[in-house]
Amino acid sequence: MKNDASTILIILALIFSIVRWQKNRTRLATIFSLHQFQVPTLHEIQSALLAIQDECNTYILVAERVANILFCGERVCVVSGSLRYLAPNIKGGSMWRQEHSAYVIARAIQSNWMQRKQDVFTPAAIDTDWTIYFVKLDRLVA
Repeated sequence: MKNDASTILIILALIFSIVRWQKNRTRLATIFSLHQFQVPTLHEIQSALLAIQDECNTYILVAERVANILFCGERVCVVSGSLRYLAPNIKGGSMWRQEHSAYVIARAIQSNWMQRKQDVFTPAAIDTDWTIYFVKLDRLVA
């Protein structure tokens, strides 16, 4: 009886994860279909990420795709790529984890505007020239 309940919970968790993953892929595809500006380019974003990582040892960000879109009348650079971060380990230390993620990279001028939109953007790494924000995709495409 307990094994049946455990199996059902595992299956439900797996279904939930798959549905969530698919929703995020659909939202990301929608965002990338809105791409309309040529700058910054993927190469410029990759260079900026290297500069940020020299100053911030919490995250390792890799840009695979970039979409430059309009959001609330402002240009926003949405990046899709891998995110590595230090996470607590069961044994008491920490270890690097990796996941595919979407985040926003902004110059210092845009950063002030994004900080006022806390329901959409959450600061992750701040550099003198660039800031990385985690983004709530559902709010960005709403």
